[in-house]
Amino acid sequence: HPFDSSKWGRVCRFLILDGVLEKNRIVEPLEATENDLLVVHSESYLNSLKSKCLHYRREMFMDLLRIHHNTSYQISHQVLVDVGHIYCIFILHTKILDNLIFFDLQIPPVALLPNCLAQKKILHPFRKQVGGTILAAKLAKERGWAINVGGGFHHCCAQKGGGFCAYADISLCIHYSFTRLNISRVMIIDLDAHQGNGHEQDFSNDRRVYILDMYNPGIYPFDYEARRFIDQKVEVVSRTTTNDYLAKLDEALQVHPHKLSSCPIFIFL
Repeated sequence: HPFDSSKWGRVCRFLILDGVLEKNRIVEPLEATENDLLVVHSESYLNSLKSKCLHYRREMFMDLLRIHHNTSYQISHQVLVDVGHIYCIFILHTKILDNLIFFDLQIPPVALLPNCLAQKKILHPFRKQVGGTILAAKLAKERGWAINVGGGFHHCCAQKGGGFCAYADISLCIHYSFTRLNISRVMIIDLDAHQGNGHEQDFSNDRRVYILDMYNPGIYPFDYEARRFIDQKVEVVSRTTTNDYLAKLDEALQVHPHKLSSCPIFIFL
């Protein structure tokens, strides 16, 4: 689907114009440095994002393609780049052998851009958003709550990216909370339609992190291994009404009220 890199700024502008948000309430974060990112990512992974070899970066994300074993395929792509927008359009051509397969492709656009353009238009803004997630945690500890308009890259884990997520800002934020903010427990409430398989993999054996994930099991990423690490699964199918969705969420939040009260910090996605 389209990847719109300007949506976060438009959200802030809309809220300011509507009188909901004051400009002096907005704090610009610092860009996450390589040393920051090395807290969760390996040097080889970060170097792979800088790679000038298009083929290598594309191969790094090929695990997102679930190709039927007897279907040959090729991918043609068109990348439209503008100052404020980046859209990726993927066209999948399949040669039918036994049946026709439709794919929901979610390949990060960084895999298809020249390195210099990827750094300027995608990875630099992503690193700023990672910095925003860390800053939001710090401000939430100081003032009770904070919102990072960007970030929430819940498909990225320490070892690999996926689904438009190049950096594991959630994992980095949690590490920061444990080591710098004197936080002992964290609860992730992931309300994105897609399963948050990145943070689920990173904290699979960490009992300090409680994960409530409300997602549609019929769409990307189909990470059945990571689903084993969700403490509380709320599966919601397509075309669920708003009222039904909110009722399911309210019910989920009542299942373990002691879990809620024991967590000093919450991460909503």
